[in-house]
Amino acid sequence: MRHGSLVMLAAAILFAGPVAAPAADEWQTVRSEPDNFETAFPGPTEYAAEANPANQSEQHSWVFAPNRFEAYAFTVYQRRPGALPKAPDQQYYQGVAKAYADSGKCTLRDPQSVVIAGYPAFEAACDHEKGNILDLELHHLMDIVVVGDRLYLILSTGPKGHETTDDAKRFRDSFKLLAP
Repeated sequence: MRHGSLVMLAAAILFAGPVAAPAADEWQTVRSEPDNFETAFPGPTEYAAEANPANQSEQHSWVFAPNRFEAYAFTVYQRRPGALPKAPDQQYYQGVAKAYADSGKCTLRDPQSVVIAGYPAFEAACDHEKGNILDLELHHLMDIVVVGDRLYLILSTGPKGHETTDDAKRFRDSFKLLAP
């Protein structure tokens, strides 16, 4: 995963234009058969893709950002065969999380092993203090899971306390693989 891609994702999350949020029961499903997943967002998403021929990888991102202080982002990093570990351990996941935190100038806290869509995964909160490169105090719930040649990054961002809200958990828990 490239450092620049993480910075671009963070910027896209935080500076996307406002989108009216639908009612709480109107979450919208995003399904990508080529990326082998389905997940639900609390509103309409914007999609972006980036290819990196140098390392034979692709990045596909979906973002819902109703305002400058709240966002939900889901990114799939498709890597060349064999580039990702077959059985990633917590050290691998912590390295990926640290790269994300370093690129966004945020602090990781509460790292833990979790199971997402039936696979071992990693979860942590990530805190941006005011005065960072974004000059906003924001808090993320970040989940990372590797399945085959794909790394899935699930992020929800908001004001202090967002990382423990029902919406942050609902977004995380909505992720499903279409096939094992």
